[in-house]
Amino acid sequence: MGCSNINLVLKAIDDNENSKIKLEYVSDDKIYYGKISARTYTTLIIIPKISNEIQKKIANDFNEYLNVKKKKIQFIIFNEL
Repeated sequence: MGCSNINLVLKAIDDNENSKIKLEYVSDDKIYYGKISARTYTTLIIIPKISNEIQKKIANDFNEYLNVKKKKIQFIIFNEL
């Protein structure tokens, strides 16, 4: 169907406490093939192809980095009130 060469799907919108922005390693049947203008989900394409283990590490590192940055922003906003 699509042309994805890896299994990393980015969810780009915080919907609620249980559904936040994240990069996720997914199985082949969960790869998102959206429209060019899709804003909520996207499957990344990386050339050359990288191993599944590296993809999982990238997703984990990205999510940890994002959570650290979010906590810093929340701390700043909370202390400014």
